[in-house]
Amino acid sequence: MLVTLSLTVVKLFLDFINDVWGMLNQPYKTTREVAIKKPLLPACIIGLLIWIYLSFAVVVKFGLHTEPLFLTSNLGRLFYAVVVTFLIISISIYTASRFFGGRGQMRSVISVWSFSYIPTLLWFFITTI
Repeated sequence: MLVTLSLTVVKLFLDFINDVWGMLNQPYKTTREVAIKKPLLPACIIGLLIWIYLSFAVVVKFGLHTEPLFLTSNLGRLFYAVVVTFLIISISIYTASRFFGGRGQMRSVISVWSFSYIPTLLWFFITTI
């Protein structure tokens, strides 16, 4: 049971890495594949990476000697703003696609749009260091 679970997690992680690599090498083909697969796990992984970056950025900005409640509240506000913005944009893209006759699903929009955060996340992390 535990071996099967760990193999499943490794396979999902390797699929995620493969999709990220595909977005760099063959973005159109990979985006189409991600939209067809409609996985929400990559969006969750990218959300976790965003949360890790925001935690790092809050500590860099305010320092470790700041009160933990202050750091937590700032992290919460930042993450809330990112999630709300992500949802507003995803819903807007989905609504616009429906308006122009698209047949896609919301899961496809969320999974594809989440991959657009990877270059931004990389850029922000590099400039924070």
